[in-house]
Amino acid sequence: MTDKKLKILLARYKRFLLPMGVSIASVVIVLFVIFPQINSISQKMSDISEQTKKVESLRQSYSIITQSDDSALDNGVQVTTSALPTAKNIPLIFNGLSEAASSSNTTLTDFSINVGGIYGRAANFTQEGLIGAPTVEVVARVDGIDPKNTIQFAKSLVSKLPLSQINKIDISGSSAVYNISFFFKPYNSSGSTSVDSLAPVSQQDFNFINQLNTGN
Repeated sequence: MTDKKLKILLARYKRFLLPMGVSIASVVIVLFVIFPQINSISQKMSDISEQTKKVESLRQSYSIITQSDDSALDNGVQVTTSALPTAKNIPLIFNGLSEAASSSNTTLTDFSINVGGIYGRAANFTQEGLIGAPTVEVVARVDGIDPKNTIQFAKSLVSKLPLSQINKIDISGSSAVYNISFFFKPYNSSGSTSVDSLAPVSQQDFNFINQLNTGN
């Protein structure tokens, strides 16, 4: 194309060049400047909304803590950890067996527990029991005046703490041997669970705690 023809074309379409350039520049600004800014603002607003929810949740949790009855909560923690210990609590197990024997007019003549090969010969530690918690397996021998006492021991034991389950009973005269699972539930030590809010302890929860404590 010669310079003469180029000048003719420029002269013919000169009035369209400026609006076209403005239009192209506007499209570029919208695509590469305004849209990214809008997306950035939207993301920031979403982050602010999420942080606001967390702050409100923490505020409600703080309100729950400050309004709670410390003595009732302390008692609830004591009862629930006695019912479902956070570790293999051998003294607590022995205490539950002894109380069941005392209340049923029987004598605990022998019991054996095997946790890590330390406490005895006749029991096992299993990874998970029927309620989704690990168990300590115990074999206990009880002597009574007559078979009714050994049956009463079983009824008394299930109302004592910690929580337990009698798997097998062998009765011979006024004596009986029980295979028992005692439950415990360790705390989550992995740090993988994050709790930002607390729920108040309901009256139903307190009633259940009182029910646990009444049988003990």
